[in-house]
Amino acid sequence: MGMKKGQKQYGKEFTVQVMIMHYHEGKSCREIADYFNLPNKKVIGNIIMREHARQKREVKGITQKRKGRPRIKPLSTIEQLEAENKRLQMENDLLKKFHEELRR
Repeated sequence: MGMKKGQKQYGKEFTVQVMIMHYHEGKSCREIADYFNLPNKKVIGNIIMREHARQKREVKGITQKRKGRPRIKPLSTIEQLEAENKRLQMENDLLKKFHEELRR
């Protein structure tokens, strides 16, 4: 994800320190921000929320965030087979065209 010009980036070590201080030592966002001399506690809150969401995704077995609009209902098996058939036909046509070009 792109960062705005001049925006500070914090590394993994910083995130780990923040999480240890928050969960194991029981410190608040304000206390952690004061410890690291940060002017705004919002930075710490964002780091904690982002890391918590990442951990929840790991527990559920989701490796990456989904992009795009979520499906309202899952595709039926017939729709899945039709979509796969269409994809395979497109691949087949592409390979035929490629093969014709190689003959020339």
